[in-house]
Amino acid sequence: IVEHAEQKARLAVLQQKLDEMAFTHGAAAVQHEATDRQLKNANTQIINLTMELAASKEQMQTLRDEIMAIVPTLETERRNVRELQSKIDALQHHDSMHASPCSDSLVNDRLQNVNAE
Repeated sequence: IVEHAEQKARLAVLQQKLDEMAFTHGAAAVQHEATDRQLKNANTQIINLTMELAASKEQMQTLRDEIMAIVPTLETERRNVRELQSKIDALQHHDSMHASPCSDSLVNDRLQNVNAE
């Protein structure tokens, strides 16, 4: 009877340990599921950010292309402005050589026309 009681007591201790292990295993499984969900969410965010980055790169390339398309026009305009300035300088020099009240107003009129262009 004593031996049977000792075996029953050992069995109760083993059952308690088994219950504790099952509880610990269950908690670990729940934690694993939560971690798995977090990883899936993080992967989704990474995919979304990667797509946004690709779209931003495309937009930057489009803007870069548009800017590069404008550069030749700007260079031509700059060249035109320099040529007009040279003509204005020559006209002013010419008019100053033949100074008259009329010539100053002509130069001013020409300057206004050039500036308007």
